[in-house]
Amino acid sequence: DGQGLGAEECSSRKVLRFTVPFSSNIQLTLPLEETNPCTTYLTSSVFYPELEERGVTLRKYLWSTPLTVFELWGAPQDIVQVADDIGLLAHPDAEVLTSRSMAKHEAPEHLRDISEKELPHIPPRFRVAARLCGSGATGADGARRRLLTLLGV
Repeated sequence: DGQGLGAEECSSRKVLRFTVPFSSNIQLTLPLEETNPCTTYLTSSVFYPELEERGVTLRKYLWSTPLTVFELWGAPQDIVQVADDIGLLAHPDAEVLTSRSMAKHEAPEHLRDISEKELPHIPPRFRVAARLCGSGATGADGARRRLLTLLGV
């Protein structure tokens, strides 16, 4: 930036949050290296530095809840590619968290409200889930299109 604050390299990034049942995390192909570079403020999550090289920040929350939350930040195409690469698009129980207003293109019957018991750390307005497999999606291609629509592409 022109004020010497170092913001010239900052860019706006999109985010998607996914859930999978805690018991089925092993079905995902996550990078081997997990780290938490900011343990003071982000005490309940880990990051995967390997994916930063691809322009995507992947954060996995370590909450003791029935669902594991994965948060992906980056450019829309990169987020969707990484989600596919780690197995979220093919996971039979993966869902994307959204708000009702963000999911305006989704058929209401393809959305479900997640209880506070399942995800107590997520604000109620974002405890709306859209299943990636089934529900009108035709495989990974259908899931990709739906995610890109949610990301505004």
